[in-house]
Amino acid sequence: MLIDIKLANFKSIKSKQTFSMIASNKVSELSDNVFTIKKRKFLKSAILYGANGSGKSNLIYAFNTIHNLVNYSANNKIGEPLYYLPHLLDSNSQEQPCEVEIRFLGKNDLEYNYFLSFNQNKVIEETLNFYPGKNPALLFERKDGQKIKYGSALKQNLSRIENSLYDNQLFLSKVGSEKVEALIQPYTFLTRHISVHNMHDTTYDNLLVQALSRTLTQPNKSHIKHNITQLMKVADIGIRDMLFENFSEEKLLPESNNESRRVGKDVEINTIHKKYKNEEEAGEIQFPIQLESTGTNKLLSVGLFLLEALDDGDVIIIDELDKSLHPFITKLLIQIINSRKTNPKNAQLIFASHDVSLLNNKLFRRDQIHFAEKTIKGESCYYQLSDVAGVRQSVSYEKYYMNGLFGGVPLINQYDLDFKFNK
Repeated sequence: MLIDIKLANFKSIKSKQTFSMIASNKVSELSDNVFTIKKRKFLKSAILYGANGSGKSNLIYAFNTIHNLVNYSANNKIGEPLYYLPHLLDSNSQEQPCEVEIRFLGKNDLEYNYFLSFNQNKVIEETLNFYPGKNPALLFERKDGQKIKYGSALKQNLSRIENSLYDNQLFLSKVGSEKVEALIQPYTFLTRHISVHNMHDTTYDNLLVQALSRTLTQPNKSHIKHNITQLMKVADIGIRDMLFENFSEEKLLPESNNESRRVGKDVEINTIHKKYKNEEEAGEIQFPIQLESTGTNKLLSVGLFLLEALDDGDVIIIDELDKSLHPFITKLLIQIINSRKTNPKNAQLIFASHDVSLLNNKLFRRDQIHFAEKTIKGESCYYQLSDVAGVRQSVSYEKYYMNGLFGGVPLINQYDLDFKFNK
């Protein structure tokens, strides 16, 4: 479970910015949208608004960066660059490291604080603390040019791992292939239980559907197969049922130009629709998922992603969740996350959006609504609606936002346009 993330000198972010999933004490509405662990309240979902270029995608990319570094940097070869993306609009920042600090609860309900500072060539600092009680305890501290310090919780000798560690590899990534009990929880959270998805890419959707659909053929995942079928039926897109079958051979799929393309698939996905004759129902017909609309395929990919997260209580982060989805369906997905019934394991959803119809006081609490805004110097900053003074729950969030009262909107002056045309 995510508590918060802090970033400095990362892409459009210069000074330290915090994105928090801690429920505000100033906000009391929509109690189902929060959950409590050890007397602390956390948000189930958060939506991020802002003008184009304000830093929404950069915040989401930061989650992806920390995920990839922990997951894959252990495989880095000598001299291979890290994901170093400093703030480029300030000349001093280009000589400084990127900084990421992320706080989260592992599946053992212990709090962890992981700090990372790095440039293109090496890790400057990597520190992991946890909270066995009220006070933090060190797991390990790594600083450039120094021996790694270990806390008392790391009882085994890790010198072999430390001695094989390159400057461009994370220590936490390196122990991913070792059995270090005290580091299993933070490693698995950052590599398996927090995931980022970009909903702009249709090719990515197809890969995601295939990857997730393969899990549905496993005996212990039959309930997810049932759940995705229920979701597709409830969405009112004409689907009565769905079939997921193992398929290892190549087959031909028709294209719009009457030609065909040959594809190899691991799982064959078919939708079932009613068939009619003379305006009366006359049985059923199966469609391969590739013949369904872009919106239907998008819902399938997002739905499978969401249901997998609900099953494990994971953190899911999506850039433009509402891409190609009707606002009613997007609201349905948000309501599924916010509901105690459909989200019993307290999965969390964070997503960026331009759909102002979601700015609804019946859907989100004021602390769930975040804004990204750029300063005159091109630096991204982030804040919550609950930080804006004088905003009551009863007001129209959509109307106030569109009138520029919350910030986070582009300042457009069409009278400055001076187009030139050929004579």
